[in-house]
Amino acid sequence: VNPAPPRPGDLERSVLSPAKLLAHGWRPEVGFAEGIRLTVDHFRAH
Repeated sequence: VNPAPPRPGDLERSVLSPAKLLAHGWRPEVGFAEGIRLTVDHFRAH
C-alpha cells in the first residue's frame, strides 16, 4: 500500500481521552479484553 501524501487540513494523528465522559459519570459496559474478543469474532464472522 502506498498512501497518498497528506493533503492540506489532514490530521497527522488523533489522540482520544475518555476523561470528560468519565467526569460526567459514563462508564464502559464492555471491558477492553472482551471488546477485542467481540471485535475479532465480528470480523471473523463477516
